[in-house]
Amino acid sequence: MEDDVTIILGIEGVKEHSDWEPVEAPADSKADAVGRLLSRAQQYVDLDEVLLDRGFYARNVRAEIDGRGLLYTVPVPKYESDYEAIKQIKSKDGVDAAVNHDVPRRDRRGR
Repeated sequence: MEDDVTIILGIEGVKEHSDWEPVEAPADSKADAVGRLLSRAQQYVDLDEVLLDRGFYARNVRAEIDGRGLLYTVPVPKYESDYEAIKQIKSKDGVDAAVNHDVPRRDRRGR
């Protein structure tokens, strides 16, 4: 619509857990931060769509927004290491799948 306006109603920092920190080090959940910001914004305006940057591409963030019945747009992260693995393929004749064995594994909390 022509009357749509972008308004910033709040900013909140998010401190993620780093691999070098002890497991018990304090960290923030992006989904919790998004939930707090959405609750604050919905006090003042009717939200139609939420726009996020690719750093917020996570299942729990999308679930937080979807649970409120809101439309959202979030770009998928770039997987540069995947592009490098693809470049290493020497032949694709007769191949319909590939496995990259050097992918770091993370637990359900993203660590």
